[in-house]
Amino acid sequence: MRPFFVKLVIPCMALAAASSQPASASPEVPAGYEVVTRRVSYADLDLTRKEGVETLYSRIRVAANEVCDLTNSRLVGRLVMANRCKQEAIGRAVEDANLAELTTFHLSITNPVGDALRY
Repeated sequence: MRPFFVKLVIPCMALAAASSQPASASPEVPAGYEVVTRRVSYADLDLTRKEGVETLYSRIRVAANEVCDLTNSRLVGRLVMANRCKQEAIGRAVEDANLAELTTFHLSITNPVGDALRY
């Protein structure tokens, strides 16, 4: 049976840089990165309906915003890093979920030009 949650595994260099503790020394995580995870439940959603897919995508975005947040940073480089972290986190979560409807929705948001070229 398929689990009803998406686990975000996000290498966030921005979080490791802002942390007073050193990043864990895992061979799969580059130096200066910290792996942060969040579970996003979708057991209550009907993913055959557009509303269910949109709700799941919204939950994934909220989780990505939480782990990649640099609210008090005014440094442009850190803001760019946080934005990239969010985009990568969402993309990875969509890929890990392996749900065709969610992937299609994600691509319609992230690649609108590609959609226009199909017609």
